[in-house]
Amino acid sequence: MNILLCGHGGAFCRQMIQRFNKERHSVYLITGAEGQDGLGRLGAFQAYPFSYSNENISRIMRSAAPDVLIIQGAHDPLYDWRSADRQSVRFLSDLTNLLVASEAVGVPRVIFLSALGAQQYQDGRLSAFSDANERELYRILSCGEDLVRAYSNEDMRTTVLRLPPVFSGSDDAYDVGSACRRMAEQYLWEHELYYVPDERHQEIFYPDAAEAVYRVVKQTESDPLIQAGGFPFAERSFVEALKATGIVEEGILRLREETDVPVSAFEPNLTHELDLRLKYSVENVARPLLEELRKHREREERRKRHKDSFWREHLLPVLENIGLFCIILLITWLIRDTWVGENLNLFYIYVLVIGVTWGMAHSLFASLLSGFALFLLMQERGAPLVLDYGFFVRFLELLVLGVIGGYMRDKYRRKNRDLVDENDFNQNEVRDLTRINDSNVYVRNLFEKRLMGYRNSLARIYEITSQLDYMESRKVLFHAVQVLTQIMETPHAAVYVVSGSSGFFRLAASSSKRARQMGKSILFDEKSFLYRSLSQKENYQNRLLEEGRPTFAGAVYRGDAPAVIVMVWMDEIEQVNLYNSNMLAILCRLLESSIHRAVLYEESVYRDSYLPDTRIMVETAFRNVLDTFEEGRLQGLLEYVLFKVKANAQERARAASLVRDTDVLGEMNGELYVLLANSGAEDAHFVVDRFAANGMGLEEVSQL
Repeated sequence: MNILLCGHGGAFCRQMIQRFNKERHSVYLITGAEGQDGLGRLGAFQAYPFSYSNENISRIMRSAAPDVLIIQGAHDPLYDWRSADRQSVRFLSDLTNLLVASEAVGVPRVIFLSALGAQQYQDGRLSAFSDANERELYRILSCGEDLVRAYSNEDMRTTVLRLPPVFSGSDDAYDVGSACRRMAEQYLWEHELYYVPDERHQEIFYPDAAEAVYRVVKQTESDPLIQAGGFPFAERSFVEALKATGIVEEGILRLREETDVPVSAFEPNLTHELDLRLKYSVENVARPLLEELRKHREREERRKRHKDSFWREHLLPVLENIGLFCIILLITWLIRDTWVGENLNLFYIYVLVIGVTWGMAHSLFASLLSGFALFLLMQERGAPLVLDYGFFVRFLELLVLGVIGGYMRDKYRRKNRDLVDENDFNQNEVRDLTRINDSNVYVRNLFEKRLMGYRNSLARIYEITSQLDYMESRKVLFHAVQVLTQIMETPHAAVYVVSGSSGFFRLAASSSKRARQMGKSILFDEKSFLYRSLSQKENYQNRLLEEGRPTFAGAVYRGDAPAVIVMVWMDEIEQVNLYNSNMLAILCRLLESSIHRAVLYEESVYRDSYLPDTRIMVETAFRNVLDTFEEGRLQGLLEYVLFKVKANAQERARAASLVRDTDVLGEMNGELYVLLANSGAEDAHFVVDRFAANGMGLEEVSQL
């Protein structure tokens, strides 16, 4: 079987080639980059150093005549996923070119290697991603999967193989997101381990990943989607496995266990799972990983030392010196009887070039060779050897020229080496400072995610919420919205108050248009998405970030039933975390006493302010209510509409049955007014029609 692999080298690519070679398959490789060195060491039968967007890709495929095309995709070191937003156009265009060429050539089967996180992105579980770059990565891979499926037909079957993070100890281009690789490097080189004990991951060692690819190629009937699970592990268990190797002494190993960090969601259940028995688990992967890391570091150091080897520093300059001398001597011998030969001394140029290139020692050697050659050229044929005064002058000139050129070269080379050493020292200092900064940023992020961070201490939160205790009771609900927006750091918050025994909650105050998207009233029953959480006195969390629902919701309870529901919406996905959920729960408890006091006071005041046997307020109480609603409207927390009721004394008694429990009826200057709470002009016509059907008219009043 002919296998055409598209990948830019690396341990995973090399392992796949070895696995297919073991089964006597012919492996062809397209590297994705022009002029890659070391292609022969990968073991492919034929390697093509062409980019994926090259116009000759179809010719290469036609020449290789592959039975299976494997696109390394998410695990290709050619793409730097640490900045995924910069790779999207390049990745998708390369993938499109490969698929188009495959379809044109008639490749019968294509396998695209993706990542497990693409399923979470397609399902809308965006809260499972730790940062924006990771979310962008899986968005790109999801688009790539859709693109691969679009090219599937009867002549070309496509398969998407999702793998967990693949890590190795040799390459660091594509496994930067591996927790195993990160902790192994910390253990081996920094003698330090900082970890979240209960944080769980699912990863796979590169030999097992190569075996998974081989199993998929071996299948006779291709499945459009296959998922290969790695070994699930908690960071605590991998730390124990590293310590068990004993490579680093316990006395110098520093452990930093972060127990206050919220753990991310972990879902080991997979659909369309590949039947694969892993050779490497969390218990036995630590030692081979550490050995590969150490061998990789040793190879890098040997390669660096090779640059300053004996051949490069000593033998090569001597050979170049002698070779150039022979060339100059030959040219001088050929032109010795010409005008150029008599007036131009090429040995001066030779000595100066050697001195500037290799230094004083080699320039002295060149001067001696040149002096000997000049001595022989100055002798006449058939005459005995003689010493001429001109020979000594020319030799002295050669010596001075060589010494000056070599001295200047050695001087500036020493200065350059000092600068290189200083630069290396500064680079090491920068790396150390970067590591320290990363550690500080990590600690800062931990504190931000903790239940009580440095920005929102208990003292600060209590100071803000306690201000409600000193406000007028009827204004507490309005200003509770401002407290929510200030502490939760979001411009979108809403407060709903229970309406009698109907099961409806009416909007009391909101801070933005988005906070009013739930409507003026919500039905709280068993069918409500809030019922299950709030009835158990727990916070509601919109983990799937569904549209039209708040990010978090909590309640203030009267007995076992919610009396007030508070909702907040977050703009940034980074704010959807355990910290903000717990913060809202604390706020609900702190707001409870103030809101209870306000609700009870309002109920008492309302009862005492009604005309006998009616729901119509006396003038003084109604004006106070109207002033409160006007203040809330000016602050952008609510809206209302005021109407004058045109009805006689007998019809007024029926007016209370035509409005909601949260609407207010009042008498001023002998006239009856109705205040529609949290209603706009678009909602008021329903009430106007209802009153008209009962023989009463409503006239909107702009101001009193």
